[in-house]
Amino acid sequence: MILALALTAISIVAPDASDQVQQFAAGELARYLTRVTGQQAAVTPAKAPHRILLGRAPAEAALTEDGFRIRRKGADVSIEGAGPRGVLYGA
Repeated sequence: MILALALTAISIVAPDASDQVQQFAAGELARYLTRVTGQQAAVTPAKAPHRILLGRAPAEAALTEDGFRIRRKGADVSIEGAGPRGVLYGA
């Protein structure tokens, strides 16, 4: 599995100003990735070759209250929610 082989080069990044729900989403994503790959995944602000970025979507994304979108940005993956629950649901 490619993800399992490259997991050590992935960091999960939540914004510094994120609330408890977004921090929980980051932790849940790390826990899930660790469980499915068998390798440790962690939430860290460290720069890595590949990052999973969690945060709020811009207003022009026109998402519903709990909506989210997942996009690729170069080598990174962005999970953006209209609100904290959207980020959690996306993660």
